[in-house]
Amino acid sequence: MAKPDSTALGLSGDKHLGRVAALRELRDLATSMSPVDDAQVISEFLTTELRGISPEKRAKFSKGIDEILRMFGAALDGESDSAQVELDDPEFGHILVGALEILTLRLRTPESAAVLRRSLLTMAVSDFEILLGVVAKFVLRSHPDKLNPGDATLTLAQLQNIGDIRQAIEIVVDRRVEDLLRGDLIEWEKWFGQIGVKFRSMTDSWPALAEIFARRNLLVHNDGYVNLQYLNKIDSTTSKPIVGTQLEVTSEYLSEAVERLTAFALLMVSGTWLQTVSDEDEKSISWLVQRTERLCETGENLATRIICDTVLANHRGRLPRSRELRLTVLRWIARRNMGEIEKVEAEVRAWDASALDDSYLLSRSVLTNDEEMAIERIRGMLKSRSLTRYELLHDPLYAIMRGSAAFERMISESDPDNYSSGSSTTVSVKITVTDDGQ
Repeated sequence: MAKPDSTALGLSGDKHLGRVAALRELRDLATSMSPVDDAQVISEFLTTELRGISPEKRAKFSKGIDEILRMFGAALDGESDSAQVELDDPEFGHILVGALEILTLRLRTPESAAVLRRSLLTMAVSDFEILLGVVAKFVLRSHPDKLNPGDATLTLAQLQNIGDIRQAIEIVVDRRVEDLLRGDLIEWEKWFGQIGVKFRSMTDSWPALAEIFARRNLLVHNDGYVNLQYLNKIDSTTSKPIVGTQLEVTSEYLSEAVERLTAFALLMVSGTWLQTVSDEDEKSISWLVQRTERLCETGENLATRIICDTVLANHRGRLPRSRELRLTVLRWIARRNMGEIEKVEAEVRAWDASALDDSYLLSRSVLTNDEEMAIERIRGMLKSRSLTRYELLHDPLYAIMRGSAAFERMISESDPDNYSSGSSTTVSVKITVTDDGQ
């Protein structure tokens, strides 16, 4: 059998990362959204309705509306209140009914940011499922032996319409992947386990990952209200919400969920690559490390940590030393950004980097906040062209130092032309469009 082309795997992972970047922008938009000002809505309504009314009536109507607003404010705060409002004027009754309709609608309308967050969680899970389908198709196309005998059954009518064997294979593959996607996380775990891709080792918390998929289904099919089906899907060892409780998607929950799904997605691609394509260990690992660096640059610390933890714990000697060290440093950066400053500094101080090259000695200085030693090492490496201005300005390692007077002064004094290493590099670019448009 011919060696499968791994290009499709890398492209599918990169396409997924593009969707994640778009989701991140929309997530930030949801965070910046301001809640609707109910008083402003009513004020705009009254401005229109009270035109042409005498000042005396306007004052009387406004007082009545203020009482209604106070009552609704108490209701929104979970308190009960009442007030007497005179309705001796038919005109006031008409205005009051209009105001009540607006306020009632506001009580039943979720905030725009909450609606957007729910939609983004649904999109994040759907994007993962799209990627899973692409990866599953790659597995079946490159390893048809993974198809069960029942999957390969075609009717006579289908056979008559098939032009060649490749079309027959595509029909069977599409059918099998559609069936797979109708399943749940447990079924996906079993299916990928057949090729040695262990889903449970690709996340820091299997229960937390499973809950993301369960909550998406709950939002889509039951408006987020907890039911028995949801409770049966989540971990029984954790405290469970009461049936009938409506679950929301907070900013914190959404950020964590997207990062967990991102890490899981990239590890699934890389793991499938390692298990299905021979002699490409370095290529698949290089792809994963570069994407993890990008996640670290954009502040996706949880995703960075999960990927680093997973690869460092499960590489079984397949990880080149340079990649192992790079992932170790990225994990320290992510943990430091997540608040584990003292723990990270203690681990880095205990790290024997004496036998390593200058870049890791520099990493040690930066992560232990030894700015004076770090600046000295940076100057030496800039002079020898073993470090570039680009790395200083973009590598997440140096984010710790950016903004300090000494660091900024060193950058301004360095050679502006030192934006690349001293060696010359020729870059070949090849653009490939696969059958599925990637």
